[in-house]
Amino acid sequence: MTDAREVPLRAGDAKEEVQIKPLMRPELLSLGAELEWPAYLKKEPETLSVRRRRLEVPTGSRVTVKGTVSRDVAMARLGDGRDVEVDGSQFLLPELLVDTNLSVQVEWTDTVGLSPLNPATVEVIATEDRAPQIALSGVATTIAMLPDQFVDIELRARDDYGLDRVWASWRAEKEGILKQKEREVTPQGKTGGDTLSFSPERMGFAEGDTIELAAYAVDALPGRKPSRSSLHRIFVISKEQHEKMIRSRMNVLPTGQKSPMT
Repeated sequence: MTDAREVPLRAGDAKEEVQIKPLMRPELLSLGAELEWPAYLKKEPETLSVRRRRLEVPTGSRVTVKGTVSRDVAMARLGDGRDVEVDGSQFLLPELLVDTNLSVQVEWTDTVGLSPLNPATVEVIATEDRAPQIALSGVATTIAMLPDQFVDIELRARDDYGLDRVWASWRAEKEGILKQKEREVTPQGKTGGDTLSFSPERMGFAEGDTIELAAYAVDALPGRKPSRSSLHRIFVISKEQHEKMIRSRMNVLPTGQKSPMT
């Protein structure tokens, strides 16, 4: 009950009505943070909402936490005794360099002299910038193709904070001569992908070549090696080899079953 009430007081023959208004303790209503990303990410500062008093940011970030209290604040301080900037019903913590997990405790007193039952603890978690993920689909890990055949290959990549470069590479080495072709894929923030239409002869490969296909992705973390997809081998065969392969497959069909090639 927080309504004001008149309470009678007696002292001997003296009697007086005194108004008493119960007040709730000043509780934390919300937390927000100004995030300055690590410089290598080249991202603009961002305003975040801090949920459940926990914030996860990449290692190397700088964070300034702001809290809003249910009543104007007269004073606030950190658990180590340092004073905290206050403005009306808000407090502003000093900027934090997040190079490891941090646990910050803050308590406050409002303008009527009340404090919360317990200080607030804000957890700031330094998260690892994970390597990108990249995958190829639509093609088996080992296939045989005629030089003029086409196959559509799906490339998909993603990263937790943003891709810097994504590409596919086809390479074949024969008699000491290396043939290599690349196809760049333009990333869109955290993701990147495309359908790659591949024909051996269109990319300069010929009968007898064994092509190694893989896709790669890198993010902005300095010194990071590219992430690689699964490795696919493409054998470029002649028409005679192709026909022989078809006949071989037909010969292993169960008796009485027709070949899907007829």
